[in-house]
Amino acid sequence: MIPTISPLSAPLGGANVDVPSPPGFREAVLPISGVYVSPQPTREKAYGKTTSQKAGLRYEAKAQEWLRGCFHNFRPNPRLHFYSCDSFRVCVPDGIVVYDDRILVFEIKFQHMPEAWWQLVKLYRPVLEAYKPVPVVTVEVCRSYDPAQPFPEHVVLINPDSLMELRKMDIGKAAASFWVVKWKNS
Repeated sequence: MIPTISPLSAPLGGANVDVPSPPGFREAVLPISGVYVSPQPTREKAYGKTTSQKAGLRYEAKAQEWLRGCFHNFRPNPRLHFYSCDSFRVCVPDGIVVYDDRILVFEIKFQHMPEAWWQLVKLYRPVLEAYKPVPVVTVEVCRSYDPAQPFPEHVVLINPDSLMELRKMDIGKAAASFWVVKWKNS
């Protein structure tokens, strides 16, 4: 038997890996108060400096159009204003869908990466739970998915055609999982 040398050599579906937060990342610290969602999406134009950044931004725009087609109440790039530890902050998820019994929050990445988990679980989820006391369902939309990518939590892949199931699914199951949709824009 070959010994496990690194997280990448662990069997798939094995233990979660402790992945450090991205450089400069600030998670939301409880208590969170005064959450306000701007009625208009962020209007700032994001321009990538590198070829990879530009490709990622093009993919994000196409994925947001696709999500608008899936959810009639999809809100792209909402600005979430809030107080955390007496400090005023703003964060901008790639999209949200608000229902009476749940909130779906989306982060769009060209390739599956732990940064999405940090943003969705450690920043957007606690802010949205303070905004409306309902379960928050976290969804990463990505073009490329590598199951060997070290990740802090078990991932549940969902087919793009089944994305609407998150609306109908038992809320306990939906909110307890980290969902990943591998979506290729044709």
